[in-house]
Amino acid sequence: MDQNQWLELAASAYKDAGFAAKTIEIITTWEQKFTDVELFRNNAVFRINGEHILKLFGTESQRHFNIERAALQTLTPAFPAPRLVASGTLGDQPYIIMTEIPGKTLQDTWAELSSAELKTVASEIGTQTALLHQQPHDRLADVESQFGGREQVITLEATHRALEIRANERFSTHHKDELLDFLHGKGKTFLDVPPVFTHADLSHAHIYIVQSENEPAVSGWIDWGEAMLGPPEWDIAFHWFWTFSQHSDTMRACLDTYYQDMPRPDQLARHCFATHLYTFSMNEVWDYFDAPVADSESIVRAMVAHLFPKHVFGPPD
Repeated sequence: MDQNQWLELAASAYKDAGFAAKTIEIITTWEQKFTDVELFRNNAVFRINGEHILKLFGTESQRHFNIERAALQTLTPAFPAPRLVASGTLGDQPYIIMTEIPGKTLQDTWAELSSAELKTVASEIGTQTALLHQQPHDRLADVESQFGGREQVITLEATHRALEIRANERFSTHHKDELLDFLHGKGKTFLDVPPVFTHADLSHAHIYIVQSENEPAVSGWIDWGEAMLGPPEWDIAFHWFWTFSQHSDTMRACLDTYYQDMPRPDQLARHCFATHLYTFSMNEVWDYFDAPVADSESIVRAMVAHLFPKHVFGPPD
């Protein structure tokens, strides 16, 4: 579609919800690819009247639509996220209208913040992550019962990981067998915990920052279409790799406030490695591990120690 067609579609969806669009800005469309991978986006996003965000979901994105709507309906006012304004379906195009989050992404502000400011932001993110994991389950569970949840994701991602392990030319046959045994055996036991409400797609592009009284503060978390009930380490590992880009000081500040009112689990590093094996982003993490490992040594222990270092996550065993 050309730009005028996209604008007309956005105006029609906004009108369907009972509003009049005076100004429309195209942020992205599902005909645009991501900048770093050859994949198209799942939705089109517009800024309407300088106050609302309209998200139009592609016809193959029913699950994302229902998950994001359930998430926005669930998140309490204490949690910084867009507020749901309206939702509906225009023809076969589901849409959500929500409030806009002020500020800039952590990705765009990272270089502007001092080390002390980054720790302040990370501490706030840790507190908010703990709050997120306390959110109610009902709406999300209802959607997962219809469209699938962690059980389906675990099965799908385990298949992907097994293929990646077998294809990895850096691993010996012995190490491949050990990783596969961990994937299908002990690794799965770390998933056997009471599930919490997780974002499941955290990155520095999904958390917004504003200046509040000359101090940076988190203004909101966006993009809830991958939210899922699952182990808390899904979000913690995502923070490490994608929110804080493996920056040790900020991750430690995040963990300190996340575990402020509860004990850290034993084997936190191993928990994070095991659960991250079952996320879609693990396919990018293999390349982070380049340390040589003798055939007589445990590849699982070596990967845990390398990917989730002791000075941040504790011992690898």
